[in-house]
Amino acid sequence: MLLAAAWKDLDAAFLTLSALMTVAVVLGAYMTALSWRTFRRTGDRAHRYLFLGMLLLTVGAVVQGFAYNILGWTLEWSQALGAVVLVAALTCFILAVR
Repeated sequence: MLLAAAWKDLDAAFLTLSALMTVAVVLGAYMTALSWRTFRRTGDRAHRYLFLGMLLLTVGAVVQGFAYNILGWTLEWSQALGAVVLVAALTCFILAVR
């Protein structure tokens, strides 16, 4: 009964965001594993940067949520952390296609 009461108190937007971020992390982990296998098979520089970019995006999403929900950072600071990680990941993607 206590669990049902706590479940009703959660905001629907928070649950939706949590579900979407979980799916994003699972898909990111899958893409990271695929890009790692491709890099190990080919040894190609482009695949290495693809792997690093996917790794940064996936780990960045987890770290951003951890900073906000567990460490108690403000939304602005956790968003800033996410933006820094996103810039680093996009830089890796640019290096992959360059």
